[in-house]
Amino acid sequence: MFSWGKSSEERMLSEIEGELADYQRRCEALHEEFRRRLSTRDEARTALSEADERVGGIQMEGVALLGRLNAAMSEGDEEKARELERDCKRNSRDLVRAQKNRDAVARRLESVEVDTKEASSELKEAVSRVLDEYARCVEERKRWLAGVAETLDRQQAKLDETAVPPMSEYESRHATGGTPDKEPPETGKPSERG
Repeated sequence: MFSWGKSSEERMLSEIEGELADYQRRCEALHEEFRRRLSTRDEARTALSEADERVGGIQMEGVALLGRLNAAMSEGDEEKARELERDCKRNSRDLVRAQKNRDAVARRLESVEVDTKEASSELKEAVSRVLDEYARCVEERKRWLAGVAETLDRQQAKLDETAVPPMSEYESRHATGGTPDKEPPETGKPSERG
């Protein structure tokens, strides 16, 4: 909206509201960043838990395959033993990939890990700094407005000083019914008096 059609008071109020909105946005951004950090950490923790489960599942499958391979070898079933050996090799490759993935997820979690208590304390400090800055801004504006009020009082007093003498003159004229600096006209001519 264009401000040139507004009065100076409207512009001032608009500016004050704009400053407040800016500080509110800064606080909201700090809170959003805090929530984002916690969310990123929680996602990484969930991913690590899933990776751990995957590794554990592959390890359990490997143990079961080895048991079946031993049984096949004990029974002398060479065809079954070869098939189980292939399955064990595949399981080993899957386990290596799953562990690499788990390690990558663990490193990612390490990079985004957040101590909730410490992060909350940091958030409080950051918000407190914004609030302190806004309080200083408000105090500066209050001092400025107090100065403006003093100026208005002085101007009103000056106008009163300027306006009072003409007003008292008008009032004294009005009370006497004429102009106070001239004498009233004489009644009658001098030759008629005596």
